[in-house]
Amino acid sequence: GQEMLTADGLSVKLNLLAEFQVVDAPRAVHEVVDYAASLYAALQLLLREEVQARTLDLLLAERQSLGATLLERARPEARRLGLELHAAGLK
Repeated sequence: GQEMLTADGLSVKLNLLAEFQVVDAPRAVHEVVDYAASLYAALQLLLREEVQARTLDLLLAERQSLGATLLERARPEARRLGLELHAAGLK
């Protein structure tokens, strides 16, 4: 879990779940030190950006669509790491 502030300054603790698959093993293994940690860091940064852009009320109202937003925003980075991102969600 990670604690972060919403746009209205309230602290929330969120857990991010992601499902991915290695689709380019040479890239994932040889070009990246730790592909899972790199993907995790990228997703955490994107989550922080998305949460900081929303008030708590908006975050609660959009929590289902936030996973889809993260999924779409993180897919290019996942591809760069040799991964395919299948799902992303919040708890």
